Amino acid sequence: MPNMYKSVKTLQKGPKLSEVRQAFRLHGVNAWSHLQAQHGDHFMFQGIWVCSDPEWVEKLLMQKVHTRERSRLYKKSQKLIPLANGMLFMDGEDWQKRLQAVMPAFTKQEVEEYATTMLDHLELSWAVWGEGVCEDVYAHIIELNKKHLFHAGYGLDLQNQAVETWANRLIEYKFMRMDQRHRVDFFGIGWKELGALARTLRHTPKLRRLEKQIQQDMVALHNQDLYKAKGKGIDWYWRLKKAAFTDTQIAQELNHLYSAYNALDYALTCAMIELAKEPKWQEAIRNEWNTIKQEGFTMERYKSMKSLSNFCKEVLRYYPVTMGVSRKTGEEIQLGDRRIKAGQEVLILLYPLHYHPDYWDNPHDFNPDRWEQGPKHPAAYIPFLKGSRHCIGRHLAELNMALVVASAIEHFHISLHGEVPSLNQFMMPRFDYPVSLKFEVLEAE
Repeated sequence: MPNMYKSVKTLQKGPKLSEVRQAFRLHGVNAWSHLQAQHGDHFMFQGIWVCSDPEWVEKLLMQKVHTRERSRLYKKSQKLIPLANGMLFMDGEDWQKRLQAVMPAFTKQEVEEYATTMLDHLELSWAVWGEGVCEDVYAHIIELNKKHLFHAGYGLDLQNQAVETWANRLIEYKFMRMDQRHRVDFFGIGWKELGALARTLRHTPKLRRLEKQIQQDMVALHNQDLYKAKGKGIDWYWRLKKAAFTDTQIAQELNHLYSAYNALDYALTCAMIELAKEPKWQEAIRNEWNTIKQEGFTMERYKSMKSLSNFCKEVLRYYPVTMGVSRKTGEEIQLGDRRIKAGQEVLILLYPLHYHPDYWDNPHDFNPDRWEQGPKHPAAYIPFLKGSRHCIGRHLAELNMALVVASAIEHFHISLHGEVPSLNQFMMPRFDYPVSLKFEVLEAE
């Protein structure tokens, strides 16, 4: 794509909704970059300041004055969507209390203690994954990560039918939320989008019933399995219980934690696609991993795996798990010749940041080798955001992703099977139809 980007440090007149819709029809997921090329790193759209300038993104994420109050969009979602009233959408004392309860579970040291447990579960999972064509890689990865999540996160055994039922309800909830017929995470709202919102509202009672079932399952498990699991794994449930949260609040937070895993399931699906497209990435990572396994797995040796680290970073650059995040300015800002008032809604676009030609060479090429140098601006790559509202699960996500990738290609050669589906046009991207890949078992060396 030619460098047409307008890096003017002022607010441009943004597109009309009709232009946005046409951009997605013509360019698919690259419409995000097209809109940025046409309207600059800053523009107004339906009353929202849309920003993909890394200098200003860093200010908006790092300066506490802009992180104290959550966006109006998040607060509306908190009220509208069942089980969505978790820390992502909160601010003030409610957010602080939840953060203090679960943050200790996500420190790097705490997470790294479970690396060998993750690997043990992965070994069991690959044994039953099977050889041949996998018709829905995303669904299989959800099942694979489910086992680790419930063991490491809650200290629970999915061999127990009651635990399995609870886990499957959380997955059912997420699939219902991500059903394209009921999604409302559009870029821009018009009459067409209001129709989708109406369908979502009609769908809400079903989600409310599922929300109640998830909470009832959790309460039933408390008296038996969760009580026995106290102190095992990362212990998310008991950390929240100790902090005196109600059962409703705990169910909401546990659903939020699972939602983060669901984003990782998507990223891992993308990783499998890129491995299948280019066997040389498989070979490089496999050679590193086999050396590590022969010497004996340790976190120190794992951290020396440059090919694996570069590959995972490139996946998260190339496939951001969300196209944008919302913020609200906490004080008046001077941007070029425009004065932006305090309380202005802001949408930070990750896709144009991760593909910005001013900060990335050949950004539309998937190339892990670019990470030998890294981005030209630190805020041009923010898969886990930055500042006080960064993703607290970053260490767990990075470790889980790397271990799944490395152990998968230890056991399999992965290749394409049919066309790779396009990404849909929602703010939280997913593929238009199931991803199908071929897995061939490798002979043990």
